[in-house]
Amino acid sequence: MRLPRIAILISGTGSNMEAILKAAVSGELPAQVSFVGSDRLEAKGLSTAAALGAQTRLFFYKRDGRAAAEEAIARAVEETQSDWIVLAGFMRILSPEFVRRFKGRIINIHPALLPSFPGAHGIRDAWEAGVTETGVTVHLVDEEVDHGPILAQERVARTPEDTIETLEAKIHAVEHILYKRTLKEFFENNPVEAGQWEDEKMETRKALISVWDKTGILELAKGLAAHGYEIVSSSGTAKHLEEGGVKVTEVVEMTGLPAILGGRVKTLHPTIMGGILARRGLAQDEEDREKFSIPLIDVVVCTLYPFEETAKSGADLDGLIEKIDIGGVSLIRAAAKNYYHVAVVTDIADYPRVLDELDKKEEFSLEFKQELALKAFRCTASYDSIIYRGLCRELGKADETEGEKVLPLRMEQKLRYGENPHQKAALFMPPLERRPFEQLSGKELSYNNLLDLDTLLRGCSVFQDRCACTIVKHTTPCGTACGASPLEAFKKALACDPVSAFGGIIGMTRKVDLETAKTISETFFEILAAPDFEDGVVEYLSEKKPNLRVLKIVQGYAPSLQIIGNRCGFLVQEDMLPALPTEAGGEWHGTPRPELWDDIIFAWKTAAITKSNAIVLVKDGAAVGIGGGFTNRVDAAEYALKLAGEKAKGAVMASDAFFPFADSIELAHKAGVAAVIEPGGSIRDSEVFKKAEELGLSLFAGGSRTFRH
Repeated sequence: MRLPRIAILISGTGSNMEAILKAAVSGELPAQVSFVGSDRLEAKGLSTAAALGAQTRLFFYKRDGRAAAEEAIARAVEETQSDWIVLAGFMRILSPEFVRRFKGRIINIHPALLPSFPGAHGIRDAWEAGVTETGVTVHLVDEEVDHGPILAQERVARTPEDTIETLEAKIHAVEHILYKRTLKEFFENNPVEAGQWEDEKMETRKALISVWDKTGILELAKGLAAHGYEIVSSSGTAKHLEEGGVKVTEVVEMTGLPAILGGRVKTLHPTIMGGILARRGLAQDEEDREKFSIPLIDVVVCTLYPFEETAKSGADLDGLIEKIDIGGVSLIRAAAKNYYHVAVVTDIADYPRVLDELDKKEEFSLEFKQELALKAFRCTASYDSIIYRGLCRELGKADETEGEKVLPLRMEQKLRYGENPHQKAALFMPPLERRPFEQLSGKELSYNNLLDLDTLLRGCSVFQDRCACTIVKHTTPCGTACGASPLEAFKKALACDPVSAFGGIIGMTRKVDLETAKTISETFFEILAAPDFEDGVVEYLSEKKPNLRVLKIVQGYAPSLQIIGNRCGFLVQEDMLPALPTEAGGEWHGTPRPELWDDIIFAWKTAAITKSNAIVLVKDGAAVGIGGGFTNRVDAAEYALKLAGEKAKGAVMASDAFFPFADSIELAHKAGVAAVIEPGGSIRDSEVFKKAEELGLSLFAGGSRTFRH
């Protein structure tokens, strides 16, 4: 004797199924649920069944028709060696042919006292008939609707206080108890023999394994084999598995054809692809399988050729092309498409989960196969995107703002949280690119650190021709300066706005020496970034300021496109500054001041990395006042001039966009500013230029607009 195996069919919430399944799991009902099947993908009961550890299956009445769907049910019953079919709210009338095929093995529960009120609306029909007593019937199914030998009945009284809803609730409560009790008694009185299925011809389940990365594959193959899977493989994978003691069926044994074209074609064959794509129970597919002797493949395990690693290694074009996987991607996509029937495994991290699923359930639940399929499609989408990016780089083709965007991203680092503690966040990088910094010491980087770091890296880039320092707070500079040494540059940058600089981040364009590091450590900063550090500097800062994040900037990373996601969609633009202003490319209004040109360019660069509206004052190679992120330009000018104070006298002023009115020019003149650079382009340019000339203020128009929102 053995435990009976039952297949449960549902269409909706599956409350009776849930009661039966829980009883089977707890041992209250001496039975094993082989699978829970439904005719509806949206059936809530499927999720409940999966959560309770049951295998789930779908049968497509609408898509394939009743005959094909019933054939699929029949094959599922036979494949799982189910002894009994238990209907638990299955809202389909089984055909006489199906009932005859499983005569005496189909059990149903009906919410009425049969033979009264058969059909889909037994409770409603009894209510409308005005009966004072209804009930529940458990019966064996015969070829008539809601008919067959009655196994048990229980009456339910209808009281004057009842509504149809309360009556329905009482009936369902009785169902959950009566069905379990009746099934238990029925199974005890109708035991199944241990060898009942021995004469059935069962097709061995097959797992196709084709992996480039062999990590963990031997353990997975052994686990699958232990669960009765025949392992199918070829080439290097087959050799690796056989050397590890796994019995392998070579692909050539199934296809009759060896690998050809130097190994480019191995698994791309109708026998293999047909075995993966065949829809279980679909008559046409079954006929084709039988006609062409195509065995089913139930599991596909595949990792792809290492295109990304090959691209990173500096391989030439021929080497890259040979690492474009064709067969593997085809296997993965086919298996993922047919996830109702096939489990596809593409992530080595999922190997233990696959075996755990089999250990617990003997089969893969629909939800698990769905999860694996989605991951598989993500895998192939990312793989193709990496190939596109790698070939673009190798062929010298730049991505442009127009056209579809292909942007694979890999999680580089999980962050503690986003801008605020309630927001999850992580740092992602394109697969073929390296992170533009290396952290040498200090606390873990935060989301806000990385936002600020974007501005800092831009500052280090635009000032890389000078020994310069940029200090950033809340994504906008609060100090920039150049100097004869890193220490001088830092001191001058800090002097611009020492209050805002507290808690900010620092970027240097030259190697940081110990004296500069000691001076920096006297104030609280979050990050110090530089292209390099003299010996002993990192060790000193690590001990003196253990929370200070010390970053070594990796030169050369500058994405060609900037992509920003917001609630409107994704905005894509070229990520570059315009060409530097030249005296020949613009026009002076008032007296030209070529002797101030270095400060003018330094101010223009600082404004270009400052949040709009941006006004920057520079004197002697250092920003002395920065107004950024204001909603109007005159407020930005007032703030920058306030910060500068007396240093505004003889300074130059830069604006990231045109002056719409002459008010900022008047403020600059009043503070003693010597020269102004702005792009021009306002409808009131003539008024602004005229006012500058009247006040004796030199104004250069010709610097391109550099908004940063």
